[in-house]
Amino acid sequence: MQLSRLINSIFLRDALSLSGGTAIAQGIAFAVLPVLTRLYSPKEFGMFALYMAITSVLSVFASLRLEQAIMLPKSNRDAARILVALFVCSIVFSLLVFVAILLCGDTLLEWSGNMGFESWFYLLPVSVFLMGSHQGLRFWQMRQKNFKLVSKGLVSAILIGSMVSILIGMFGKASFAGAAGLVVGYVVQGLINLLVLLKGIQNYRVCFQNITRETIIKSVIPYKKLVCTLVVSHEIAVGCLHLPIIAISGLFGNTVLGYYSMAVRIVTAPSMLISNALGDVFRQRAAVSWQEKGRFDDIFWKTLMFTASIGVPMYLIGIIVVPELFVFVLGEEWRISGNYGQILLVAGMFQFVTVPVDKGAVIVGAHKFILLWNVFRLLGIVFSLSLVFVFDVDILLAIWLLVINNVFAYLVNVWFEHRFSSGYVH
Repeated sequence: MQLSRLINSIFLRDALSLSGGTAIAQGIAFAVLPVLTRLYSPKEFGMFALYMAITSVLSVFASLRLEQAIMLPKSNRDAARILVALFVCSIVFSLLVFVAILLCGDTLLEWSGNMGFESWFYLLPVSVFLMGSHQGLRFWQMRQKNFKLVSKGLVSAILIGSMVSILIGMFGKASFAGAAGLVVGYVVQGLINLLVLLKGIQNYRVCFQNITRETIIKSVIPYKKLVCTLVVSHEIAVGCLHLPIIAISGLFGNTVLGYYSMAVRIVTAPSMLISNALGDVFRQRAAVSWQEKGRFDDIFWKTLMFTASIGVPMYLIGIIVVPELFVFVLGEEWRISGNYGQILLVAGMFQFVTVPVDKGAVIVGAHKFILLWNVFRLLGIVFSLSLVFVFDVDILLAIWLLVINNVFAYLVNVWFEHRFSSGYVH
């Protein structure tokens, strides 16, 4: 009876329908992992994780989060000018990154102990540009409701990029040493996604005519405060996600980072796809309730109980089976990553249960809380990593410290979100 209700739940069907393209793309990414882990070592995956972390941090400054403003103007012409501004910013910032690498790239690599980067370090500006400009085009296509094109780009990019990494791992190791095959596949993935999204622009060519510096500035100025706030907030959020990766590389080396990053990749991505979809449905229903009644605590508790009822059993089972699952899927060499995954699943369980209801602050307009909570979480991560450095603890204790910090942050967040759902805003 309970299973039947779950399967036929309108709530669940709505949530799953929002994540089709992303689900297919992630399915492809996970399907090729057993092949990639037999072609590339944990150390090479660690170097690749560090590359992606640096790219993610820099890309925020490349786009200046202007993509968030593309959805806001009434006219497509103003949105097109913002998109052009984003492209210009991405190009300029990527060139600055390239110049910085030319001037002091070797020094940075030597200081960080990552001299294996030198053969493909110059691809970093390309990745920064691709990530920044892709976000702009993605939001443009979403503005035009071209959701199928967005999904097509994501799926095509993952499929082709993965195949490139596999082919290099099988036949091109002599020419592409170390993690270069993974990095080149990642760059190809970004390029394919960009090219697919560009195809939809031709239908709106009139919107991009007669664009000048003055018209661009005029279109961007109304959103300068929003952009500044988003850059700070998103950079903090990106820091929370990628700071542990950068720190683990420096403290424990890229081999340990490879095990850790693979554990994060496998134990968080699939469940967060479902959790974010549930959150999208919650946000829509909670927003309606807020407008009609000035509160949405009934929807808050129903959603929280729903995510707990499916999340807690799922994660408890995962904690038991994940080490052997890693060995079966990825190979014996990755058992250590499975052990890390057991610990990460503890935080993952709290994240899965609470993330769907963390949209309340947005609904009631408590933007200051969102910024403060991200700062609070980032400071907790910095404190945890400081303890790791000062007391020279091993990687297992380091992961536990990060997990405890995350669990505490999620509990604080859900407490405030409940207050917002009850109508408390100040």
